[in-house]
Amino acid sequence: MVAVLTTASYTQAQVKIGLRAGGGITNLLSINEEKNLASVTTAIPGFKAGVVVEYMLGPATSKSDIGIQTGLSFVTLGGKTALIIGSDRTTNLNYVQLPINIEYKHNFSRNSLLIYAGPYFGYAISGKNKAKILGEDVEAKITFGTGSDAFMKGFDAGVGAGVGFQFGNFQIAPEVKMSMMNLSVDKGIKMTNIGLLLNATYLFGK
Repeated sequence: MVAVLTTASYTQAQVKIGLRAGGGITNLLSINEEKNLASVTTAIPGFKAGVVVEYMLGPATSKSDIGIQTGLSFVTLGGKTALIIGSDRTTNLNYVQLPINIEYKHNFSRNSLLIYAGPYFGYAISGKNKAKILGEDVEAKITFGTGSDAFMKGFDAGVGAGVGFQFGNFQIAPEVKMSMMNLSVDKGIKMTNIGLLLNATYLFGK
């Protein structure tokens, strides 16, 4: 009897794998907590591409459903920070991110309303600072870690949420993500990633 119920549960559940790509704006926020002073920052373009795994608990014919959405993506983040008068620094960061979202769907025939939210975990695999100081361009590779030569920490974790629509196997959803960690290695300085992206996803299967 237990085996029959377990088999039925797996039969009803919907597991799909897909591809996701997105683009939007990102920023690297920096605050001097000792002086209660925020750096002047400007958003830069951000992109993502990766695979998605969606596990919905109910049958495809149900009016509403809940499940888990996860996957692995390559994501570009960063921002532009004003330094002294006439100078600025653009920080470009490349991450691998793993989101774990709770996803809700309200189905309308072949189309659905999507709402999802949850934590994400990321690790910086490369980065570069490009500065313009008194009209001269300077470029340097970023070192991640906690040592004296590190610009910022490599591990990041935060929360994200999105609302969108699914048309057949195609999903489109704006998404916001914000780091919940202090990425700075300097005492008294708080540094966080934030991004607003528009994601397009194609899920394989019926």
